[in-house]
Amino acid sequence: MNEPMTQPQAQAPTPAEMQGPQYETDAVRLFFESMASVVGVDTVFGDPVTAGNQVVIPVSESSMGGGVGVSYFPDEHGQMQQRIIRAGAGGGGAANTRPVAAIVISPEGVRVKPIIDANRLALSGITSTAALWQGVAALVKALRKDRRR
Repeated sequence: MNEPMTQPQAQAPTPAEMQGPQYETDAVRLFFESMASVVGVDTVFGDPVTAGNQVVIPVSESSMGGGVGVSYFPDEHGQMQQRIIRAGAGGGGAANTRPVAAIVISPEGVRVKPIIDANRLALSGITSTAALWQGVAALVKALRKDRRR
């Protein structure tokens, strides 16, 4: 009764099973299914919160990206290894979620209240200003070069 419970260990795929497009397809599918499970409608729309006669639904922006790759290397004779696999595989990804608005439902109606990210707004302004000045400097340089001719 006090014996520890053990789960059956999954068998590692054999070299023959790891070769070919089926293994690659399974690895890619598993990777993207895992990524998609992180970002979904539940991530975008939060649980409604009731405050008095109002219901507030938080809204987020979500994004994700990533990639996966599998490669096999033939042996000296051009054949795939059966006993010792010389292969490479890798993957990586990221997901990001940030609040962007709140939907407020009240007896007066439905309103969407945006959430202003001051840091992002300031960074956009700085980047735009730098790009504008770079463009003006390039224009002035081109005009000076044209006058010299």
